[in-house]
Amino acid sequence: MDLMEPLLAYTDEIWKLAFAKCGNTADADDLTQETYLAALTAIRQGREIRYPKTWLANTMMHIRNNRLREKYRMITVSWGENFPDPVEEITIEPEEEISLRTHIASLTKLYRDVIVMHYIGGLTVEQIAESLEIPAGTVKRRLHDGREKMRKGKEKMETRDMERITPMCVSLSWNGSMNSTEVFHFAEGNLVQQILAAAYEKPLTDGEIAEKIDIPVYYIEDLLEKAVDLEIMAKTDSGRYYTDACLSTTDDWEASWYGCHNMVESHLDIYTECLYRVAEAVENLTWYGELNYRQQWKLKRFAFLETIQRAKHLCMEADKLERPKRKDGGRWTLIGGIWPLGYVTPFRSLNLGGHRSSGDDGYHLHEFDTNIWDNGFRCQNIDWIDHISALLYAVHTGKDPIELGCPADMIESMDYFTEAGLFTMDDGTRKVDIPVVNGEQWRELMLDLCGREADKLRAETEPFIRAWLDTCQNRLPAHLREKYRIQWLGRVLGYYEPAVYGTLYDKGIHLAGVDFCCPPAVLVIE
Repeated sequence: MDLMEPLLAYTDEIWKLAFAKCGNTADADDLTQETYLAALTAIRQGREIRYPKTWLANTMMHIRNNRLREKYRMITVSWGENFPDPVEEITIEPEEEISLRTHIASLTKLYRDVIVMHYIGGLTVEQIAESLEIPAGTVKRRLHDGREKMRKGKEKMETRDMERITPMCVSLSWNGSMNSTEVFHFAEGNLVQQILAAAYEKPLTDGEIAEKIDIPVYYIEDLLEKAVDLEIMAKTDSGRYYTDACLSTTDDWEASWYGCHNMVESHLDIYTECLYRVAEAVENLTWYGELNYRQQWKLKRFAFLETIQRAKHLCMEADKLERPKRKDGGRWTLIGGIWPLGYVTPFRSLNLGGHRSSGDDGYHLHEFDTNIWDNGFRCQNIDWIDHISALLYAVHTGKDPIELGCPADMIESMDYFTEAGLFTMDDGTRKVDIPVVNGEQWRELMLDLCGREADKLRAETEPFIRAWLDTCQNRLPAHLREKYRIQWLGRVLGYYEPAVYGTLYDKGIHLAGVDFCCPPAVLVIE
């Protein structure tokens, strides 16, 4: 295990990256464990891992993307009188899923980890022992004790309404400008997530929330007031609480996935022609030839994603959205997802974050966060997000990144950012490997080219997009419809851009012939 020690030092960071991509602790745990199993296998095969953090991050993303391409199936366990052992192909009847999730959640981490890894993750006793670095006999004992605890818990709760206390998970993000991350740290707590889930469908009193999550009201009173203070929840004049966010359920994800993909498949010629038009328009820019081959691909990809996202926003009139002013000084609204513990979504094989920008006077980085040919470089360390633009600017101009505010550990991870497609090594010199343009060129790209092409795409797609949106209006809880109408339309169309570029990619049209990491990002230097 000596060769594993340098890799184990990055366990927390790899887990944070896994959590940022998966959105829940169970999947993040599983993905992290599989990443380290891959590392152990590589070491046993004699491979040298020179850059542990970079290798682990890239391996984790590779495993995750491979998983998401597989056909979805929920792996669960039949746990009646004869709990299965050893692991085989195990399934459970749908009506038993809620009970299973609840009883797994009742176990302490000591037993829960091995139960999940063995019966849901499919790992052998030996693999679990290697992963947790404990004897195989200890694993077997914990499996036995965990099963017994679940049986006893099942007997005690047979007469209770299991659906009423199904553990839930909630993830949050935001639209607009936010100046504090305290909301998200607060919402990481398991009890807080149960409260948010309980009070989402309709406003409830504190007593009703406590009853719904099966906990004395005393334990949630302070949390409710804190949630209201952070503006993650709101309180009505009648003293009822509700989760002040636009959350998508598992049914919503399914509706969005199939709805968006059906639209794209039915009008594939429109999106194919748009891709070709955008690519040709980019190639006709007078300064296009100043970029190298890799930068040209990244610029064309960025312009295409910007075009389809702009066209979508025009169709849903998102430009008319005015976000409320918040206590932290920003203007934002909360969006996210809500799902039962143990749920694994089949709809994450493609993803797309919105157009983000960061920087300072004189330079800005514009980017999309996707998971086709991208390594999730933005999320390896959340503290780095606001400094990536400064790091790119420093490398391009030869300035000292420390003076521009870049953290030391970020600078030490230059090899990782190179693997992620932001830099390249040329005769021993590190250079920026994304398009670098001036302000005039940027405005020509955004205001002229992407704006023009987005208008064309909107005219072609708006009729069938609006027709589909009209069928989805009533999925949002009634008390949130007026407040979050625009955000809800965005959630309904959450898989729209991935459906477009993912379908074109699968058909060999988008990124045809590209064999290098191709993050859609542009550095603008005024």
